[in-house]
Amino acid sequence: MDFINMDVDGRYPIEWETDEELAVCRICADKELIKRAVSNLIQNSMNHNEDGCTVYVAVEEIKGYCVISVEDNGTGASEEEVERLNHAPHYMVCDTNTREQRHGLGLLIVKQIAESHGGKAEITRSGYGGFGVKLMLPLSI
Repeated sequence: MDFINMDVDGRYPIEWETDEELAVCRICADKELIKRAVSNLIQNSMNHNEDGCTVYVAVEEIKGYCVISVEDNGTGASEEEVERLNHAPHYMVCDTNTREQRHGLGLLIVKQIAESHGGKAEITRSGYGGFGVKLMLPLSI
């Protein structure tokens, strides 16, 4: 990934957390769109953690879905923020909170990419203490 080359000062290491037992997680998807979604999520971690954080990427098969998780151990979001981000029909709101306006477009694109593939994106609080998103895409038969 290009992100590894961009992190010359080592503030945003990326850890691959996928179980080695998972040989294939077969989905029918546009490779470039999935790459864009994962890139948006990694960039989101970098943008919202100025002091750095570790980004954890994982792929697993769960109940008929290929789940791509991107999490970090950064500042995270409150339960209320996570709830709002999961249920807002459109994140870009026109108010005076510019941080909030900046915060949503990448996540909106990720949700749209997931939905265009028959899946969904779930925003979570990371198990590593920061922010997380699970991109759930239906498995191909």
